[in-house]
Amino acid sequence: MLNTFLVLIAFLYIKPRDLVLRPLKEKGIKNGLKELLFDPHETTLVRSSSVGFGIFMGIIPIWGFQLLVGIPLAILMKMNKTLFIVAANISIFPPIIWAASLATGKLIYQNPNWKIDFRNLKWEEVLNTGKEFFVGGTVLALVAGFVGFAITHILLASRKKRTSNP
Repeated sequence: MLNTFLVLIAFLYIKPRDLVLRPLKEKGIKNGLKELLFDPHETTLVRSSSVGFGIFMGIIPIWGFQLLVGIPLAILMKMNKTLFIVAANISIFPPIIWAASLATGKLIYQNPNWKIDFRNLKWEEVLNTGKEFFVGGTVLALVAGFVGFAITHILLASRKKRTSNP
């Protein structure tokens, strides 16, 4: 049990901490943070994809597992992990995201009924509302991720253009 506990601590705390702190210690806080966010070897497409994927994973309705699923996928797709994690923190506003997910689902299913009668609640209503929530959350995550990707790509491309043309 102790070995399992120590491996989990190393995997979930020590290694991610070292991944962030190593560049900060080696190059100082300002340059290390700049390197973490904007690695000079990364393209604008990689950075934009990292932000878009982070927003997508922050909204997708797999609450509690977003980073657990997203970080290995970001590593597998060779994305900027720091930008991904920063963008995925959109999930710190759950009531707003839940309401937007449900509203999107109700629009998709064309269900104008927002009232829930808890005294006469039927299982069918719970299933329909759940379906609306999950479908709406998935569509919202896709749209928000794409919009985040597009805005980031436009901003980074214009910044790159400005710095290359004096």
